[in-house]
Amino acid sequence: MGTVIYKFTIYRYDEHSAAYVKPDMDSQYRPAEEISYFEKEVNPITRLRLYLNNQGWWDDQEEASWLKDTEERVNKARCT
Repeated sequence: MGTVIYKFTIYRYDEHSAAYVKPDMDSQYRPAEEISYFEKEVNPITRLRLYLNNQGWWDDQEEASWLKDTEERVNKARCT
């Protein structure tokens, strides 16, 4: 396989500063529909998961297994 280039469209879900954040500050300058759209339609992780599922390279069972394995590795690393 040759060179692979990944292009992702990203979206900032949080405010620009974490110094002081009001609980609903995000909704002051972005409509909830916009945030929802980007979470469901544009999010690169969501899109990659959908692509892999459509290609038959990934499924919910594999993801559950991967998540369990990853959680175990992280917990083990924390303990050492």
